[in-house]
Amino acid sequence: MELDGRAQRARANGSLLYEPDEKLQVSANQFSLGPSLAYDLDPFGRLRRTIEAQAAQVSSVGNQALNLYVTLVDQVVVTAFRYAAAVEEIDVTRRLIADLQAQYDLTHLLENSGKIVRSETLQAQTQLQSTRATLPALEKQRDTYRNALFRLTGKAPQENTIPQITLRDFTLPAQIPVSIPSRLVRQRPDILEAEDLLHQASAAIGVAEAARLPSLNLSAQYAQQSIMTSDLFTKVAQIWSAGLNLSAPVFEGGTLRAREKEARERYLQAQAQYKSAVTDAFVEVADALQVLQHDADDYSAHTIALNAARENRDLARTQFERGRVNELVVLTAEQQYQNAALSQVMADAQRFSDTAELFRSLGGGWWDGADPRTLPVSQANISTQPYGQ
Repeated sequence: MELDGRAQRARANGSLLYEPDEKLQVSANQFSLGPSLAYDLDPFGRLRRTIEAQAAQVSSVGNQALNLYVTLVDQVVVTAFRYAAAVEEIDVTRRLIADLQAQYDLTHLLENSGKIVRSETLQAQTQLQSTRATLPALEKQRDTYRNALFRLTGKAPQENTIPQITLRDFTLPAQIPVSIPSRLVRQRPDILEAEDLLHQASAAIGVAEAARLPSLNLSAQYAQQSIMTSDLFTKVAQIWSAGLNLSAPVFEGGTLRAREKEARERYLQAQAQYKSAVTDAFVEVADALQVLQHDADDYSAHTIALNAARENRDLARTQFERGRVNELVVLTAEQQYQNAALSQVMADAQRFSDTAELFRSLGGGWWDGADPRTLPVSQANISTQPYGQ
């Protein structure tokens, strides 16, 4: 329904009354005010399918935004893991350099006292400098991840608002899934977006089909019309009309048929894209689950190696205190422990990153019934196993 108002000045002649033009010549003002109503009966669903297509388009944009959000969160989390791992690798490397420096100083003293040959001192020096050469690259990597966090969080590096974090500041889920129901994969925003686009393409076929068929609409008007404003809102100024309008395409030169064919082809394209999105989603989830299982095995092996290196270091210290070995043995055992600790940091960081990838591949989490980013682990209702076993 619309409210129409109009004020105009016009000139009329006799032709308006089917008379010679010179018989009637008048110029006058004309005022009109009143509501009008038009309603499309939509017998073949053109408007309904148009609204359906527009709603699907709006939904697809929302899911596209959600997909960007999930991707952004994943990038922030993974970058934070990598930044924390780089910080910890630098700490471990510095401790290792300190041990290698002590070992080199000891070998230098032993060489001067004639207890070892020159080659052993050079070997210790080579190992020290090689390890020291890795430190600038790690520091560069740390700074790169730090600046990436600034960019991902929309801050300038000059703000210096990112706290110092380590891997110990993060906690992995107590349990991870060993299998994923297909309904959880369907919550991925990219799948929902592809589904919306398929829905939109389907509705577009209905719009194209209806465009080739007749359309019906009802129209009605009521107004006050007069040549003087003083006569408005009087009985004699009332006018009204009502009617049923029918229109149908007669000749369009094949345009409407071609548009319908185009809509059907676009539907097939959207259908193929939807199938591809679903297949890619299942492959990504399967890959993430398998990678996590391999990470668990890798982490377990590194843990065993770290524990063995720690026991060897403690044993060497005990034997040194009892005078059974020299200090070089202790330093070598300490170096082996630090190397094992460095490998453990890398394995731990990889496990964090791959867990975040599982979250992303499931559209934000593996819990159903609520926002997966806010539901606690205790409410998970899927097949799980303790992490790392």
